[in-house]
Amino acid sequence: MVKIFFLWLKNIFRSTIRRFYWLFRLSRANTGKNVKFDFPIRVEGKGKLTIGDGSQIGKNVYLGVGGEIIFGKNCRIDNDVQIITGKDAKIIFGDNCWIMSGTVIRARENVFEFGSEIVISTNVQIFSREQGFEGNLWVGNSTHINDFAMLDVTGDLIIGEKVAFGQYSVAFTHDHIYSDQNKPAWQGGVKTGKIEIKDWAWIGAKVVILPDVTIGYRSVIASGAVVSKDCAAQSICAGVPAKVIKQIIENEN
Repeated sequence: MVKIFFLWLKNIFRSTIRRFYWLFRLSRANTGKNVKFDFPIRVEGKGKLTIGDGSQIGKNVYLGVGGEIIFGKNCRIDNDVQIITGKDAKIIFGDNCWIMSGTVIRARENVFEFGSEIVISTNVQIFSREQGFEGNLWVGNSTHINDFAMLDVTGDLIIGEKVAFGQYSVAFTHDHIYSDQNKPAWQGGVKTGKIEIKDWAWIGAKVVILPDVTIGYRSVIASGAVVSKDCAAQSICAGVPAKVIKQIIENEN
């Protein structure tokens, strides 16, 4: 019983020291006016943290600032979000962005740049899926990335303005080399490929986008499609693999 009591005290002491450390790191941030915090907030790393005027940071948010994290004005970061940068990485958010609970965004050596008025819904994952491979990410203004989406940034990923990226949809910027007969297929060498999604496109729910694909301006990808080839602008693509099933005609009912 005595041993358990002392272990409990030790845990309380360590937890208290850790919370003071988080507060110290947060105090070193470049914080604007009228910023609201809902403690505890975990801030670790000796990088640069900037929080714009009028922003809100929720409870149990984890900011791993090895490199640089920048929030513009009036950003809202909900509870249990993790945003992590490695020493040489940078994550930038424009003004009026909203990141909902459970989302994880991690850049180890690369640059993730989000425009203004972006909404990232719950439990979204945005990071490289392969150790040692780091692409860059650009997301245009007013884009919505919906619940449980997964953006793989092993290679470069470019998402335009006012794009809707559906629930449970996935963008893969890498694949594996299957030809080595001495390894399981999924453990072969990594090959990366850029994905670009043009402005105003709509990616439906549970879509899978494979490497080296461009999705055209204002195109629509139907739910459940697997996109392995380019989709033309103003087209509707559906199926496995996805194919153009219709062109979008102006003012068509």
